[in-house]
Amino acid sequence: MRRVLFLFSVFAAELTLLSFLVDGSRLPGTDDFLPHLLAVWGAGTTRFLVSFVALGVTFTYLRKRAALQGFLDHSAQAPLRISMVALHAALFAGLLAAGLRLYRADAGASAMLTAAFLAFAIAVLVSGFVAALPKAEWRKLPRAVGPMWVYAAGAALAAVAMTAGWRALWQPASLVTYSIVQWMVRPFVGRLIVEPSTMLLATDRFGVIVTPACSGMEGIGLLLLFGGVWLWLYRRECRFPQALLLLPVAMVLLFLLNSARIAALLLIGHAGAKQIAADGFHSQAGWIAFNGVAFGLCIAAGRIPWLAAAREDDPVEDARAGINKVALYIGPMVAILAGGMLARAMTGGFEWMYPLRVVAVCAVFLIYRRAYFAMDWRATWRGPAAGVLVFALWMGLERAMGGWPVASAPAAWLNSGGMARWGWLAFRLAGAVIAVPLAEELAFRGYLIRRLVAEEFDKLPRYRFTTWGLVVSSLLFGAMHGSRWLAGTLAGLVYALIFVRRGRLGEAVVAHAVTNALIAAAVLGLGWWKLW
Repeated sequence: MRRVLFLFSVFAAELTLLSFLVDGSRLPGTDDFLPHLLAVWGAGTTRFLVSFVALGVTFTYLRKRAALQGFLDHSAQAPLRISMVALHAALFAGLLAAGLRLYRADAGASAMLTAAFLAFAIAVLVSGFVAALPKAEWRKLPRAVGPMWVYAAGAALAAVAMTAGWRALWQPASLVTYSIVQWMVRPFVGRLIVEPSTMLLATDRFGVIVTPACSGMEGIGLLLLFGGVWLWLYRRECRFPQALLLLPVAMVLLFLLNSARIAALLLIGHAGAKQIAADGFHSQAGWIAFNGVAFGLCIAAGRIPWLAAAREDDPVEDARAGINKVALYIGPMVAILAGGMLARAMTGGFEWMYPLRVVAVCAVFLIYRRAYFAMDWRATWRGPAAGVLVFALWMGLERAMGGWPVASAPAAWLNSGGMARWGWLAFRLAGAVIAVPLAEELAFRGYLIRRLVAEEFDKLPRYRFTTWGLVVSSLLFGAMHGSRWLAGTLAGLVYALIFVRRGRLGEAVVAHAVTNALIAAAVLGLGWWKLW
């Protein structure tokens, strides 16, 4: 498993570096067949390969875990071929050199240079796989995992095709959205300005233009893909064909909610809150609607008797205490995300509604207070030490990537009254040092790292983990931190290691809290407001 994870990590790093240096949209124009083929199909093929591997690994892990683990355990006995590793590195260097010359050629891309670039790309893939495991071992993989990779190929192909073909529906869908928004808004405004030629809807105070991107079709495409994968993975828990009705119902609901979003945007701007409408609400309302419908689809698929298959037991339900263990661990994280989306939707520019995040987390802790009090929150000196280490790593990467994160405090906060300013700061500190560490550690270390080991995660010893769970949970934790994904991944890895050492969630929570407290001190004491 470690060798395969290392292989995929190398491929991911190489693809990231290649994407920074080589941009398919800047391929110099030419009439030759190969450069034209690369310009048209290169990006789509790359997306297909990435989706194929990601979906294949996910599907296989969820449904063929025992067979996959047996293949990996047997394959790990094969010796690592250093010569192939060196050859792979040399081939990747050749790919970079060919790509830099191809995509930055002043005279246009030549067929010979394009052929060299494609040949290097294929050779890099083949050499990487052979370097990790011999060819004889890879031949055993199809027998071990069965048809999962066929399903993954179909899903990846559908995702790529949907990305290209779905755009053709944007224009007609935007016309329907335009009509629905008119119908929704007219009862609330005295005079509505309508210009179908430009898709403008306006009042005497505020206006919006319904572009094809506002049709909601992008969100519907994501929902269709998400819902399809969900129903397939949990097909044993669903009753077919009734469960298939969830997809069209969810799509129609999301389309109507998107129209309601645009109508609300116009009405909020008309009411005078133009900045909230243009900034916070416009950017967050769509994601709120998508997450709400997707969450509702998952709940309906498992809870409505007409849609859910009969089950003898629920592995994540504690029947004696009446507590859903997934909600216990994931609930605070969901609450903080939902509170954040609502806070950003309700404010423009400076996020004055940040306290919603803290209140939402407190509500979950109040509901499950008895279960949380029964958990082991003890910590030793290792917790604070790990927190200081993560802070040092975070600041070191911050310095290396772009210098010290110096920035002035937000003007809206500085110019506010004393009660508003210090009240917001109190909630911000409480969120950073208490709410966020508790919510994120429960979700990533308490739940995810063990759920990747077994479905009945709550019955495992807390120190039981796999390398797969350790890496995946840390990568997902890092992805949550956006542009600081590398620092987030390293932080997640440190928190995970200190958690699994003794199985104490309190160790990880204290480490996380110390890191965030030191970051808060740097923000307030040194003026490094970019960290917030």
